[in-house]
This record gives sequence, C-alpha cells and structure tokens, in this order.
Amino acid sequence: MLEQTIMKSITTIIHRKNLAWINFSLLFLLILSCQKDQTVIQSPVGNTLPAPEQTDDGWNTASPEEVNLNSSYLIDMLEYLDGAADHNVHAILVVKDDRLVFEQYYRGHVFLYSGEDFLGEEIEYNRETLQSLHSVSKSFTSIAIGLAGDLGFLPSINDSLFSFFPEYAHLCTPEKTQITLKHLLTMTSGFEWNEWDVPLSSSQNDVIRLWRVADPLAYVLAKPVVTTPGNSFYYNGGNTHLLGEIIRKISNQNLDWFLRLYLFELLGITDSHWAYFPDGVVDAGGGLSLQPRAMAKIGYLFLNGGIWEGNQLISQEWIAESTTPYIFLPQLGWAEAYAYQWWIKSYRIGPRTIPVYFAGGWGGQNILIIESLNMVVIFTGSNYTAADPSDFLMMHFILPAVDSL
Repeated sequence: MLEQTIMKSITTIIHRKNLAWINFSLLFLLILSCQKDQTVIQSPVGNTLPAPEQTDDGWNTASPEEVNLNSSYLIDMLEYLDGAADHNVHAILVVKDDRLVFEQYYRGHVFLYSGEDFLGEEIEYNRETLQSLHSVSKSFTSIAIGLAGDLGFLPSINDSLFSFFPEYAHLCTPEKTQITLKHLLTMTSGFEWNEWDVPLSSSQNDVIRLWRVADPLAYVLAKPVVTTPGNSFYYNGGNTHLLGEIIRKISNQNLDWFLRLYLFELLGITDSHWAYFPDGVVDAGGGLSLQPRAMAKIGYLFLNGGIWEGNQLISQEWIAESTTPYIFLPQLGWAEAYAYQWWIKSYRIGPRTIPVYFAGGWGGQNILIIESLNMVVIFTGSNYTAADPSDFLMMHFILPAVDSL
C-alpha cells in the first residue's frame, strides 16, 4: 500500500511540472508520514485525562489536573471534534507550567496547491508527522534575525535594506533607501504588493509569482514603493524572503542551516524541512515543515525568556522587542497588532481579557503564547478554504479549562 501511494504521488508530480516545487515537498511529507503509523489518542479515564506519553525529546509531561487544568473541558473538546467530521484539525497540544499536558492528533490532508481546496492525500497525523507551517515560517525567520543580532552577525535592524544587496543597486530608488530591516520585520516596507488582494489560487498573486520568476529577490526589490516606509502595514511575504536571504549574506549559511545550527539542534529538534524556490533561495515566508512538539518548544522558549534546559538560546531582549506591538490593526478583527513577524491579539472570557502573541499560518497553523497563564497552545490543520476553528476551541474549551480563570 505504501509503494502504491508513493508511485501515485510521483505520477502526479510528473504530470504537474509547473507545480513541482510544491509537489516535491508534498512527496517528502507523504513518504515520511506513510512510514509512521503511530496515532496518539489522549483517551479519558472517567472525567480526567492522562499525561501525554513521556519520550526522550526533552518534554516533561503531566496530566492536566497536575497543572490545574480541568480535564472535563478538554474531554468536551474531544467529543465536539469527534462530532465534527470536517473540522480539518490535525493536532492540538497544550503546554502549561513547563510541562506538556495535552496532545491530540487526527486524520487529515496534506497540503497540495493543485488539489481541490488545496487538499492532497489523507493521512494519519501523529507526533512524528511533519506539518507544513506556511506563514508560521515568518516567525522563525524573525527568530533568525534576532539570533543573528545576538551572535554578532547583524549590527542593527535599522540598517538599510539595500546595503545587503549591492548587486541589486540598479533597482534602488531614493524612496527605497529609507527601507530598513525593521520595516521588513513589521510589514511596513511600503513596497507595492497584492498578497491579500488576489486569491492564492491566482497566478497574479505576488506570492505565487515568486515561484514562477527567475529571480524572486529581484522581483521583490523591483517593486515600487507606494507608502512611506514605517507608516503603513501591508502583509508582504516578499519582505520575509529578503530577511531570509540577509541571513545567508551575513552568516554564509542558508536560513535553514542557520536555524538548525544555532537553534534547532540546541532544542533537540532533529526533523525539519524547508522548501526552496527554484533558484535555490529558501522560502523564508512559508516553507518550513515541523513536528507539533517542536513547534511547542519554540513557544515554550519564548514563554521562558529564551531559556531551554538552563541555556540561554535567544536573548530575552529580542523576545521582548520582537513580540511588542509595532503597528495596531483594528481593521482586521481577528488580530489587534503586528510585531516583528508575530501577531498580537487577546481573548475575552467573561470579564477577563487574556493577551496572546502568536505565529499564525494558512490552514490553521498556530503557536499561541499566553504569558499570563504560563501556557503555550499549538494547532495544526488544513482549513485552507474553511474557517480555522482554533479561536473557537480556545474560547470554549481550552481557556475555560484553566482553573485560575
């Protein structure tokens, strides 16, 4: 059965050469997922849930009750999802008070750009499955910029963008000389861009066009500036791709290897995958695939001031700066502000407001960090054309489970 599934995917790739960049990533995920058939089910015993399985991955586990979470709400969430066959959630993890206390996986679809509703092969997700994180990748690129500063590779995020790209000096205009790395981080570069104005299914979307041009960096840098840098927010994955390439220029390491060397290996993250553009540039804005427990490590690292197992991996100063709101976005509704490739929002439960900062990605990929509750929540899924249920699950089940509310 495994061989038949793989051959079917190879045939799909051959017949869709123009989308090979996505399909080869899909094949990588598919092969890995087919080789792992473990499914984690956190089955209730009475009105309580057991601790997730303790493995050698660095996580200490505990039952929800050991950290003052009421299992009955989490059991209600499991029952709700069992009754919603089309929820498209792949994984939910909860970290509370330094321990992994909830972990649940579901059957779901891998991402396939050419598939109906962007859905590919259906597989059993589990803790070993690599998940396409889409724009959660942007937050990892922001982390890389912070690490580059901590390690002495990058003097300042106030440096001019074009100082890193002398080979593209012919594309620089007087307005573009004002653009800094901070403007790239905060999506306020002022470049003309249409990522949110044109459907991702359209070849006219600037993000999709990045995969079809000979030089993605030149494509971004050639865009005209239409607003004063630093003044206006517009979501622009091209900004993030420039940041990823700046990492390569200042460290002589591609973004994926830089993060592997200076972060992932130190966290015990041994399995990850980044997609590359056809010209060899890392897809810094959406190309990372990671396991949910690894996602939770990143959330916990930020929650814990950059410390993992007693080692300071990221400076507390960068964590604070990069997650502080830079520009407020009341017009969005689903988020309140943007920081350095991190979103800011809050949940209102009864009279209480609970602030959250998070990495968010298309389809329902989320790393939610809730400092006031000493808590991290992870969601993954494939809701590419349907509503992401993460906020509903947070407000009706996960946050009410916190006894301190």
